[in-house]
Amino acid sequence: MKYTYLFLFLLITGTVSAQQAPVCKQNYQIADAERTAAAKRANVVNPSVASDNFNVSYYRCEWNIDPAVFYISGSVTSYFKITSRTNQITMDLTQKLTVDSIKIRNQKLSYTQTTSDGIVISLPKNYRKNEMDSMSIFYHGKPNGSGDSFSKTKHNGVDVIWTLSEPYGSKDWWPCRNGLDDKADSIDIYITHPAQFNASS
Repeated sequence: MKYTYLFLFLLITGTVSAQQAPVCKQNYQIADAERTAAAKRANVVNPSVASDNFNVSYYRCEWNIDPAVFYISGSVTSYFKITSRTNQITMDLTQKLTVDSIKIRNQKLSYTQTTSDGIVISLPKNYRKNEMDSMSIFYHGKPNGSGDSFSKTKHNGVDVIWTLSEPYGSKDWWPCRNGLDDKADSIDIYITHPAQFNASS
């Protein structure tokens, strides 16, 4: 008889504890926590020096990469829309990479690479708000070796180069708008490499 009462007591307490609703965070609380964490990271790292007078809608990246060599060369074409009247924009790119030329429809543009990892680009005319255009930046060099944004390692004894640019490392190896305030709609990537290697994106 003792066992029956003990069994009923355990059954009742188990049922009562199962009836209690779990304490879950609301969606806005999760979003606030993520926002706070991102703000702390942003205060440590200055992710972007790009000007806010343009938005990029599309990138076409054409790269020459040999996984046996820590080096990149190629071009990035950016399709952009002007957000306020200007004749100059600034993009992000580490000063460790060398810009060879910048062109709009085969017209070379003047530019200055800054010590704050930016490229100040003089546009060929005064652009109105909402005017769209595209430009190609040709460049080469050894990417910024800090962090994992562009890394040369080995996998099973074979040379590999891999990238992990989110959210702030893109400027370490290609010209872009590196801030989180602007997101491209699409991107095409073309990689030329020695035949024994494979590329994926």
